[in-house]
Amino acid sequence: MDFRLIIAGGGTGGHFFPGLAIAQAVKDRSADAEVLFVGSRRGIEAKLAPHYGFAFRGLPAYGFSSVSPGRKFKALAGLMVSFLTCLVIHARVRPAAVVGVGGYASFPMALAAAFGGTPLLLMEQNVEPGLSNRILAPFAGAVVTAFPQTVRFFGRKTLPLGNPVRASLSVVAEEKPPEHPMRLLVFGGSAGSKALNDAMIDAIPFLTGLSGGIELFHQTGPSDFERVKEAYARADLKARVEPFIYEMDKAYSWCHAVLCRAGATTIAELASVGRPALLVPFPHSTGGHQLRNALGFAELGCGLCIEEKDLDRESLLCALEKLSDTRVRRRMRKSLAAMARPDAAYRIADLLIAGGGR
Repeated sequence: MDFRLIIAGGGTGGHFFPGLAIAQAVKDRSADAEVLFVGSRRGIEAKLAPHYGFAFRGLPAYGFSSVSPGRKFKALAGLMVSFLTCLVIHARVRPAAVVGVGGYASFPMALAAAFGGTPLLLMEQNVEPGLSNRILAPFAGAVVTAFPQTVRFFGRKTLPLGNPVRASLSVVAEEKPPEHPMRLLVFGGSAGSKALNDAMIDAIPFLTGLSGGIELFHQTGPSDFERVKEAYARADLKARVEPFIYEMDKAYSWCHAVLCRAGATTIAELASVGRPALLVPFPHSTGGHQLRNALGFAELGCGLCIEEKDLDRESLLCALEKLSDTRVRRRMRKSLAAMARPDAAYRIADLLIAGGGR
C-alpha cells in the first residue's frame, strides 16, 4: 500500500502527542505507510518525532501570540519562508492527506496542502479552537474534536472522535495493590512547570505526614531539575526525579494518581489510563481553555482542580490527602472509564487510509 501522510504542527506536547498517536495507528494499520512530521525547528516535535522513529522536516516558524511587534514581523517572515518550504515538501512527498494537529507550526503545511488540492484533516483538542484552526477550517475536509461544545465553531465539518493518545498508553494496567504508599506522578508539561515545582518543594517537609505515606516520580523540566532533585534529597524522601519522561506508559503504570496541568491531551491520557488527578490549569493558556478543561474534569468526578492562584502548601496537601484515599480513587476511576475514548487514534487512521481525510 502506497500511503503517504504528513502530520503538521506541534510546538508543545499537547499538539505533538495526538499526532504521534495517529502516526502510530496508521503504521499499525499499514506497516508500509510513510509518515512525515513537519513542524518548527524549535518545537518539541524536532526532537521527539525522530525519537519515536518518524522522519521530520523543520521550519523557521514562530508563534504570533503574546509577542512584541518586532517579533510579530519576524514571525510573519518565518511564516512566508515556511510556506514556500512546505510547497516544496508537498510537491516532493505527494501525500495522500495532511493532518494539522494545531499550533502555529501547523499553519504553513496545512495551507500548502490546501493549495495543492490534498485532503486536509484538522485536530482540535480544546473546547475553543486556536487561531490556526479557525483560519484553516474552510480548507479542511473535516475537523476532529474532543469536546461536544466545539461543534459550534466548525458545524457540519465536526467529527467528534475524541483526542487520540499514544499507542503505548493502551497497555497501561488498572491500579493494583499495594494501595499504600500512594504513588504520585508529577509533571507540568513537556517543559515542566515552575509553579508546580515550587509548590512541591514547599510541601516536601510535610508530605511524610500523608495517610499511608507517599512515593513520587517528578518530571521537572530541564531548568528546574537540579533544584527539585536537591530538595527531595535534603528531605530524604523517596522520589525519582527526571527532567523529561519519555516512557509515559511506564510512569502511568507505576502511579496511583497524578499532579499536572490541564491540557486537553493530558486529560485524554488520564482518561485512557484511568488515573485520577489533581489538575492545576495553566493560567495563561489561550482563552483560558485549561481552566475550562479542569473544571469539567472535576465536575465529571474524575479528579480535583486547584487554580494556580490558590495553589499553596495547605491546598496542595489537602488535595493529596483526598487522593490518598483508595475509596476516592476508586470512584474517580469509574468516572474516568466513562470519559475515555480509547479507539480515537484508530478511527482517525481508518478515516485517513480509506479516503485521505475527505
